[in-house]
Amino acid sequence: MVSHVKTEITKIKRDTLDGRDRFIRCLHGICNVNSGYPPFATTLVQRVLYELPKLAGEIKTQALEILMWRATEIPDLFRELKIKDLTSLIRRFAPQTQSVVLSILTALCPTLSATDIAWCMPMVTEVCHNHTDLQVRSLYFQFLMTIYDIKLR
Repeated sequence: MVSHVKTEITKIKRDTLDGRDRFIRCLHGICNVNSGYPPFATTLVQRVLYELPKLAGEIKTQALEILMWRATEIPDLFRELKIKDLTSLIRRFAPQTQSVVLSILTALCPTLSATDIAWCMPMVTEVCHNHTDLQVRSLYFQFLMTIYDIKLR
């Protein structure tokens, strides 16, 4: 069954905006943590990462949520997101997207090196320390506490 679904979802044309959007929406629905099958995303993570720079708005947020649900199982996700311009994701997007990026960073904290944390801390602090959205601020402080708990003990 899983292989059949994977075959069908990979048949969706990616060369059009509508095709990319449909692919992400379908995968998001299948992988939704609350009602779906998140491990399915692991098999298609490279395609999601490939499509990420071409996506916009809610679809980009959904693609990031797919990555968030499997963040700890995706090798080198932090490096991949840096390549895909993590800075712009946290600085220029809607609070919902910023929340998802902060959740990904929090999930990745145990695997981040001191250099990685030093790279992202100024950017995250600049954007989030006095953010107007309560969820973003809450996730920011959760991110800081996770760093403290893991790295500074």
